[in-house]
Amino acid sequence: MELSKVEEGFNWIRKLLQNTQWSADRIKTVATKMAGDVGQLKRKGTRMVHTVMKDILYNNDSNVKTSSLVRQQAFLKELSKSLPRGEKKVKTMLDSIRTILLKPENTMIHVACSLSKLEKRAESFSTAKSIGELLCNTFSFPSDSASVKR
Repeated sequence: MELSKVEEGFNWIRKLLQNTQWSADRIKTVATKMAGDVGQLKRKGTRMVHTVMKDILYNNDSNVKTSSLVRQQAFLKELSKSLPRGEKKVKTMLDSIRTILLKPENTMIHVACSLSKLEKRAESFSTAKSIGELLCNTFSFPSDSASVKR
């Protein structure tokens, strides 16, 4: 992201993460497409070897094993099937996932830049006085910004 567009970029991140509204038709379309993509990946031998190795090596509750191709496809198919009769339940589930992911203790942001240039640019921000404040505003961190590390 260009230095001159940092504030605008973080505003877009906030809008995308926090203001997204779920549409049943869109959820079904995306889930169907993703399930099809998983089917394509399952036809690649090396990809399946990696998937099987991860299933063998990782614990059942690990993110790696939970998000494997096999489980992804099953989840997406079930999501597509359950949408017509449980649209509200699916939307609530997606909102709860978003809430969990956006909790400060579950969020890590890596910014690779010239900190001095970024801090200098922060002086001209209209919505924040510093990079730390911009991050806190974007991800709804506590105002004491104790969870923001430099």
